[in-house]
Amino acid sequence: MKKVTLLSLLILLSATLFTYTSAFGAGGNALKYNENYKQKVLCSSYYGYCDVFDYGKFKVTVKLSLEGKDIDLSQIDGNTSFYFEVGNVYVNALLGNGQYIQGRKSSKANFVFSDYDWVTDNEKAQYMWVTLKWNAKKLTIKIKGLTGTPDITYPIIAYDYLYEDSGIYTENLFGYVSFAGAEWAFDVPSSIKVKQGTKKDKYKYPWDVWKIKAKGKGYEVPVE
Repeated sequence: MKKVTLLSLLILLSATLFTYTSAFGAGGNALKYNENYKQKVLCSSYYGYCDVFDYGKFKVTVKLSLEGKDIDLSQIDGNTSFYFEVGNVYVNALLGNGQYIQGRKSSKANFVFSDYDWVTDNEKAQYMWVTLKWNAKKLTIKIKGLTGTPDITYPIIAYDYLYEDSGIYTENLFGYVSFAGAEWAFDVPSSIKVKQGTKKDKYKYPWDVWKIKAKGKGYEVPVE
């Protein structure tokens, strides 16, 4: 009787896992990111002044299946829209806003975003790089970004945990992609590691500083 019960349980678990995989892993769609954010104490010998400055970076990779999507590749051009969002970061552009290269079997678009950075007083500080590659079957998106310095865009999630106590936190983020009228949504479980410490400047004055590391791997959910 115990063997029959155990076998039934294994069958039930296998069926549940298959259903979960089918619902959230269909088409091999995936979104993942990692982010680093840290504070440094910097001093100016000329002004005799020190302060805390923030430096951060993030990387995002998204792989999407285009099979089953109502997309006519022949109609994609410079006016085709693209939108990406995860946490506090988003990208909204037309393919023609970047370097758009249309190929016979595969195409790509590259974007370099820049803006004014008040920390360095740079009028055209580059802060984000985006690459899209697609063919009839799949779309791949890769994003790299800088945060803190230049102080132009928010980090994905690190800024929300700046000044929190040291420890490991978890949070579910929302991810979303639209491309040529097709849409994908993601639930992105994330782990955030916070480390608070103290650094002394050249004048032996102590400053509180934080380091934050975050990463997440999302699974597809229905678009609402």
